[in-house]
Amino acid sequence: NQLVRDDPHHNVNQIAQVDQVFLEEHKKIKKQLRNIDPGELIELPFSPETKFNAVKILYFAHYLDLVALCEWQTDPVLRGPIRDIKIYYFANIEPTDRVYGRTVQDGTTSTTTLFANNTALCQCIIVR
Repeated sequence: NQLVRDDPHHNVNQIAQVDQVFLEEHKKIKKQLRNIDPGELIELPFSPETKFNAVKILYFAHYLDLVALCEWQTDPVLRGPIRDIKIYYFANIEPTDRVYGRTVQDGTTSTTTLFANNTALCQCIIVR
């Protein structure tokens, strides 16, 4: 629950703080997502009427709803409880945007990436 700053700081021993490490990981993932083939994505239809707040910002919890929808459309199987979850947020969407996603399963880990307008919205890594 730490804020990622644009100007990360170092301690007296010049060791990067948690926010610097997260920021570098965030940049790396976002760059990798530019290479995903749009043909691998599935559309995730949803009603924007209940997903957005009054200023048309998608409630953060609804990103997880879209991730769950993508997982289910990729492989409709009930899974075990979530043990760990990590979300990398990249962009918001407009109520009129069409959202697409891709879920990749690797054992007990599923990685779901959401896109809109050829832009990565978020990547969610769930361990069960």
